Amino acid sequence: MNYRLLTILTFLILVLFISSCTYQGKTIKSINKQQANTTDLNIITYGLGNTQEWKDSLQITGLRMGSSYDVKETIKNARIFVKDHNLKKVFIATYTPINETGTLYFSNESLYFQELEEVGIDDFVSAWYYEWKWNQTLLNNFINNLKYYNPNLKFGITLYEDQVDLHDLSEDILPKLIKERIDYVHLFIHYRKNSQNYEKYFNKIKSMFPNAKIITGSYAYDRIDYISCDQSLSYNCSLEEELYFFNISIAIQSYLFKKSETDSIEFVPAYFGNEENMPYFDDSLACKPERKQECINNTKIMRLSALSIINCYKNNICQGYCGNSVCDRGETKDSCKFDCGTCGDVNGDGKIFLSDIIYLINYLFKEGPRPLGSGDVNGDTKVNLQDVIYLVNYIFKGGPKPTCITQQTISTYTYSTSQGSISNNIFPINMNFNTNVAGIQLELLYDLTKTSIISIDKTSRTNNMELTYNDNKQGKISIGLYSADPNKYIKSGSGTILNVKLSNNDISSIKINTISVVDTKALELKKSSGTTIKRLISKIKKEV
Repeated sequence: MNYRLLTILTFLILVLFISSCTYQGKTIKSINKQQANTTDLNIITYGLGNTQEWKDSLQITGLRMGSSYDVKETIKNARIFVKDHNLKKVFIATYTPINETGTLYFSNESLYFQELEEVGIDDFVSAWYYEWKWNQTLLNNFINNLKYYNPNLKFGITLYEDQVDLHDLSEDILPKLIKERIDYVHLFIHYRKNSQNYEKYFNKIKSMFPNAKIITGSYAYDRIDYISCDQSLSYNCSLEEELYFFNISIAIQSYLFKKSETDSIEFVPAYFGNEENMPYFDDSLACKPERKQECINNTKIMRLSALSIINCYKNNICQGYCGNSVCDRGETKDSCKFDCGTCGDVNGDGKIFLSDIIYLINYLFKEGPRPLGSGDVNGDTKVNLQDVIYLVNYIFKGGPKPTCITQQTISTYTYSTSQGSISNNIFPINMNFNTNVAGIQLELLYDLTKTSIISIDKTSRTNNMELTYNDNKQGKISIGLYSADPNKYIKSGSGTILNVKLSNNDISSIKINTISVVDTKALELKKSSGTTIKRLISKIKKEV
């Protein structure tokens, strides 16, 4: 797969998506102008280095910074940062215990340095065990000293989703009386795939720390090389997964803001608009040297995507999110989306046009990014080739509009698929159907230890169609035959539609799965061995 091409395409798509979600905004600067009357959402970055354009567009109002051993130097720097960057709040984080003199200094200074919002413990579970030695008296005294001169100075901690059930946070290690004294919890996601359950972790933390405000945290940079995609540590995220799960986390966090359950999102690290200068990417553990430019580009994409999603919620266009489900290819629903526009606007650019057809084809057959709008344009609760043909008919033939009504549209016509005899390492895929067909979606499964696929070619019967396929190199190939020209189709009858060339004559492991066969009216044909299925129309599905 050409990841560089995917990165460029995704970047362009998300730039268009930003325009859709912000009422025709064409640049980051114009996006900023569109949000003057929106509800306040506090954006905090860990560190500085953001360009002015990004400060304006994200409306960055807070800074989180580490504390040095010299607390006076820390306060001096914080005051300078507030003045130079027009900040409203500063959150100071420490990992090791600060002595009584230093803690009392923070407390006293906060009376005159009103932007000092919090002094807290970063990576709390780790620090609590290694540095604070589970010493409850030490922690209680630390909180007492912080609030000695100024009871309104907040104490906070940073937690991760994979820590919420650890023994370190149990009542015997961290008693209820201490938990009730915690004013802020900065809740981050370690493993991208856990993003889909962010609201569940959020609610657990809310219950565990009843008096704390929760600041939702997000690692806004490419972490593909740095950490496993899931908690089992079994694999690293693909580019698509990295972008997708990051978007999920931002959507859920923005949704929690809409519900008034949080008022802040913290991004780590800063350097918005200065991604080339991020020191993270000089660390080979964070980003492999050969991927450095890709890490930078992906980070830029993620940040543009975050901006578009946040603005979509702030401007009351996006209302919900996809909940705890993940939308993968082949599942039976398409509820997982960031819906910022019209049904049928697959790529989220505010229009329904050829680009939506191409976007959907790339998603189905080329491991392209998931639809930003609803990919289920015909309302049958599936995303497949039928939706492509439906869009072709709507755009070029005056067919019915994309619908958000749940319905199952299956033709009374039938098809059958068969595998021909192999000759010269080539075996044919044959199909018979009793109506003209506008598109075919297949899966070809095979055992890599027995054979490999050299090529897949059209025949005289399908030469007028477009052929696309994606080999995942794991024994599965997704194949699409279609045409964006509504006047081109495969004529009814029987015969060979594709010739598959193998590395040898062994076809014992090959299996053909027919996913969808669609006629020129965008209706799905049924298998000839199946019973007649009537067209069913259900009640309007309320999409979140």
